[in-house]
Amino acid sequence: MNQMIKKLPLALALLALAGCNASTDKTDSPVILTIVGSTTIVTPLSVSVSNAQSVGVATIGSMTLTTLVKEPNAVTSNLETVEMESYLVTYTRTDRGTRLPPPLQENLFGTISPGGTFTLTGFPFMRAVQLTSVPLSDLATRGRDAETGTASIPLIVNLRFFGHTLSGKAVASETKTFSVEMLP
Repeated sequence: MNQMIKKLPLALALLALAGCNASTDKTDSPVILTIVGSTTIVTPLSVSVSNAQSVGVATIGSMTLTTLVKEPNAVTSNLETVEMESYLVTYTRTDRGTRLPPPLQENLFGTISPGGTFTLTGFPFMRAVQLTSVPLSDLATRGRDAETGTASIPLIVNLRFFGHTLSGKAVASETKTFSVEMLP
């Protein structure tokens, strides 16, 4: 019985953690930062690595961020305005390949008032570092992925934004994903 009582706090803590999800509303911020739209972002279905290398970037045409007030009937103030800090792009493959471009993390400047929007156009999801690293560099130089032997690399692009409210509360968006086929 004594051992059972000692394990009760641990069991309760584990149950509490199991009830949590990876939602962005776990922060103590009064607002939630989100990428407008469904789980996909409209992008070109394919990108030529050689063409993207020549301009040094692969971009998303347009995307909108918004802040949602957690308590819809709550009175908001300018202190809930989100000041953007950065974004992170990571990549996963949908084929048998294992080599990935390095992550892209960059600063991002702008503010979003509570319930407001922030539109990004020509938004970079790959820069020269990603485009000139393996496996994408293989496509540009050899016309094939050296690992899989294929003439394309299907990627899932994972995108997440970070900021803070003017009152100092950290805010992060959910991770949004889209598919892109990288071609020579």
